[in-house]
Amino acid sequence: MPNWGPAVGGTNVTLKGSGFKPFDWDEVDNRVDTMCDWGILGKRMAKVVSSTTAYCVSPANSGLESEI
Repeated sequence: MPNWGPAVGGTNVTLKGSGFKPFDWDEVDNRVDTMCDWGILGKRMAKVVSSTTAYCVSPANSGLESEI
């Protein structure tokens, strides 16, 4: 996984693993929902395509200088 990207965001990140679950608005449960945690930039829902693959798009870095 890259540890940096363009400040405007929009970098596609592929997650590989196991046990990914799609986000369910009816049963929000941050213990099991698949999200990308961008540190101080916050969490974003991942697009789960299977139990082993998910995708995230990096958020814009509003002038922050730290790595995400």
